[in-house]
Amino acid sequence: MLEKDGNILKLTARIQSLTKGIIRSVIKDYQRIPPASTRLEQELFKLAQPPELEEVTAKVLGTTAESLIRCDVCGIQATKIVTEPVNDLYYPVPKSPGRSGKLTKQTFSQILKATFERESRGKGWCKTCKGYTDIQKRKKIKGVPAVLALNTMIEDAVHKKLWSTPGWLPEEIGIIVNKTDGHVFCYEGEDLKHHLHRAVHDISVYSLVGVVVNIERHMPHKSHLVGLVNIAHAEAEETAPAESKWHLFNDFSVRPVTSKEALTFNSAWKMPSVLVFQLKAANNKINMDWKTNLDTSVLFRDFK
Repeated sequence: MLEKDGNILKLTARIQSLTKGIIRSVIKDYQRIPPASTRLEQELFKLAQPPELEEVTAKVLGTTAESLIRCDVCGIQATKIVTEPVNDLYYPVPKSPGRSGKLTKQTFSQILKATFERESRGKGWCKTCKGYTDIQKRKKIKGVPAVLALNTMIEDAVHKKLWSTPGWLPEEIGIIVNKTDGHVFCYEGEDLKHHLHRAVHDISVYSLVGVVVNIERHMPHKSHLVGLVNIAHAEAEETAPAESKWHLFNDFSVRPVTSKEALTFNSAWKMPSVLVFQLKAANNKINMDWKTNLDTSVLFRDFK
């Protein structure tokens, strides 16, 4: 359905918009159907009983932030709490090279931090000025969900060069949220191992569980989307597998692939569109509450 005209840019934008729409629908439907939470969610988040539906869905699927909007003319600042089901990656302009004359290549965790802490300017309506003025927007992150969905937002050759770097996308990341000032700290690789070893901060570790990839082909072959899923984190096992088990979903073809094949990208024909990370503490834990809590009343409801 998404691939009808095969337009590369439209295809990527469509799957990214669809991801946001699906997660918003899941949140909306979840809040309409009891029970409010499962045993797995209660164990992961230490929820108060009975839990608030908005709290459960935010902890599972939404990045919660305090949005601050300030008018440059009158200085009035407005705030509101927002929940984003999907985060669009933001690529800040690299800093000027130092004495060495070389640009420092940005890591994935640095891009993720910039995404959470992004500040922007634009035109907006100011109630005090009663007109459109220059406004400044920024967010103070309050919480990152158990399922972290990211749209890659790859738009130019600079972005593609980053993603084409071997090993640039980590399979594991760590996130620390300072709920006081809203700052976020993201780690990967040796930095992540160091912080976990120190055990000073409350750090949430995430595993990469899925990627939607855009395969770019020139006519007459159409560009199309494929899925890559790491099933090692989805198997109900007491001990998590030592290695990843990536599988490629290409239409009706499903086959295992190596981590290198799954996570190696090429600027000419293979670029990721959507990433999904999952809280590592939830890996290999399958919720089976539905077996003892079958609610047949949903069969008689009108959800219009």
